[in-house]
Amino acid sequence: MNKNDRNIEKMIGQGRTADIYEYGENQVLKLFKNNIGEQSIIDEYNQSKIVQESGLDVPSVSEMVDINDRKGIVYEKIDGKTMFQTLSSQPMKMKSMARQMAQLQYSIHQTSSHELPDQKEILERFIQGADLIDDRQKEKIIHYLHQLPNGNVICHGDYHPDNVMITPTNVKIIDWNNASRGHHLADVTRTFLLLKYGTIPAHLSLQLKFFDEVGKKQFYRQYLKTYLSLSGDSINDIHKWEVPIAAARLAEGIPDEEKQMLYDQILKTI
Repeated sequence: MNKNDRNIEKMIGQGRTADIYEYGENQVLKLFKNNIGEQSIIDEYNQSKIVQESGLDVPSVSEMVDINDRKGIVYEKIDGKTMFQTLSSQPMKMKSMARQMAQLQYSIHQTSSHELPDQKEILERFIQGADLIDDRQKEKIIHYLHQLPNGNVICHGDYHPDNVMITPTNVKIIDWNNASRGHHLADVTRTFLLLKYGTIPAHLSLQLKFFDEVGKKQFYRQYLKTYLSLSGDSINDIHKWEVPIAAARLAEGIPDEEKQMLYDQILKTI
């Protein structure tokens, strides 16, 4: 990790784990907060490199740096808006963007990997760390998880409209820190549950007032319909993955309201 104590430029974004700064002319710096472990940062760097080298059109990753006693990763700067930001100014495009989002994810799933972390191992680790469910339930869910089909396609692991960057010339998917090799429907099911139960990012909540329960339902239904028509899978195939994906999500420090909805969904099945 390169040492670099130069002054960083203006902040252009904030998240739960890191702040984003301009970093030269064509790069951005993802500067992690001090409570994020170094191994997690190294893993993100390595996974981003693997995805980049797979040939997918994603932001290039440059280097890891140590700035002002904080660790960071330097990425290619993408000039554009997230799909959520675009929806806030063009809500009439909601269905077309849902279709576009599904098409992009389907195209990602046409690329395989043997280097990324194993999807089921990640899910099992998160299920073990989930609250609300007891040890007996965890054991049952993990056993069920391992009966589901395996895969080795590249899965984003946190695919939602705030990680889809729309530029004047193309679209790029950002934030590959949860990338894995696994089954495409596990990745799709996570996106479906994020869209169905997730909360709108705080910095966009006012702009996306139209994205109420009716709007959310229209969006995720169009997204799912488009993906399934491309892949040839069925809604029942999605349902098979819902319990382990929802259980793993419980370990992510999500809002209580979302956590309760996911837990209720789990109890309907196990």
